[in-house]
Amino acid sequence: MDYKKENDLYSADVFSIIETAKMNDLDAFGYLNFLLTELPKLGEAPTDEQLACVLPWGEALPDYCRNQSKK
Repeated sequence: MDYKKENDLYSADVFSIIETAKMNDLDAFGYLNFLLTELPKLGEAPTDEQLACVLPWGEALPDYCRNQSKK
């Protein structure tokens, strides 16, 4: 795979995460920050149970991931 195609795939992944965060009424920057902090802690092969904790609809997300404009 060439560099441009690989870069396009990463861009699409990030765009998808941002749009999913918005659809779940999350602060996109806060959620990305949370993911980039927490996902490395899960190791190279996290289980479904571990990943469930970081999904945008999870109840355990920190407050800084929540959209503050509706409070």
